[in-house]
Amino acid sequence: MLSEAGALQKATDSIRVSQLPVLPGKPYASPDVSPDVLEFRRFTTGTIEQDWKIASYSSLISAKSYRADQPDYDRVYDITVMQQPAPAGTDIFSFPRGAQAGSCIHEIFEQVDFSLADAAQARQIIGDTLGRYGFEMRWQDTLWKMVQQVLFMPLEHARPDFMLKNISRQERLHELEFYFPLERITAAGLADIFIGAGMPPIAPDFDQRMKELGFSPVQGFIRGFIDMVFQYGDKFYLLDWKSNYLGDSPADYSRATLQKAMIEHYYILQYHLYAVALHRYLAMRSTDYDYDKHFGGVYYYFIRGINPEYGPEYGIYRDKPSKNMVTALSDYLAGRREI
Repeated sequence: MLSEAGALQKATDSIRVSQLPVLPGKPYASPDVSPDVLEFRRFTTGTIEQDWKIASYSSLISAKSYRADQPDYDRVYDITVMQQPAPAGTDIFSFPRGAQAGSCIHEIFEQVDFSLADAAQARQIIGDTLGRYGFEMRWQDTLWKMVQQVLFMPLEHARPDFMLKNISRQERLHELEFYFPLERITAAGLADIFIGAGMPPIAPDFDQRMKELGFSPVQGFIRGFIDMVFQYGDKFYLLDWKSNYLGDSPADYSRATLQKAMIEHYYILQYHLYAVALHRYLAMRSTDYDYDKHFGGVYYYFIRGINPEYGPEYGIYRDKPSKNMVTALSDYLAGRREI
């Protein structure tokens, strides 16, 4: 390196190579300064709201706020249910249960073309999704059959053309998130809304189950994810996918059985919260929106029980909450209705 620098110096007479001088001195030592004595500020006036948080359907029924910002994919909160092994076999009733399976099925319906015009592409989506969630490819045929039965099943007996296969991608929104302010609500107040707002009786014990919610008073915001909102004609609908295991035959997914599941898991509360969110969403985006005219209803698809041999009365729970009920619940959540 020095020889090269020297050659360059001779060539240009513009560079000089010098050794750094060695100077006397001693190593640096930081000054001996006593640290400042710090003291935290004390909160002596005012109050801290302990009930201010982000709530959701899940947190209201489980009293655990950490679930408030998560999409609901058929979570089961009873650990004894979660530990039940799935029966052997390859039919849809044998498909694994729980949140992982629910997430897999949700994603398939988010990705697949409802018309199933390209069967090979749909099967590829199913296979890829199974792989991402750690399920074996032996389930591909099972879920392909299930998807066909779900999408080609009429939602109503009297409307044979009213099928999901006729809902284009432009006419539906998946995982529609809502997030709106929440005034202070209580479990008793929420129960009173369902009991006293003109809601038709659902089951003899539903009133009591609402009273047993038991969550701590909460205010702040409420957040959730609607599996799917779609438009058919001039009406808008909300739909929720459920992979709950209720039995080994479509006969186990009758209206009476579905109603029992809807009550036990508080899905009735869930879809009323969703109905309020969709009602507000549509009211903000359409100047001529009218609930009775434009809100079509709620569909909960228990996908294991949908079978063409049994028809739409099995595996599909349907309801349209009354306008009075949706308005009363919306007003209570917004603090415009006292209980």
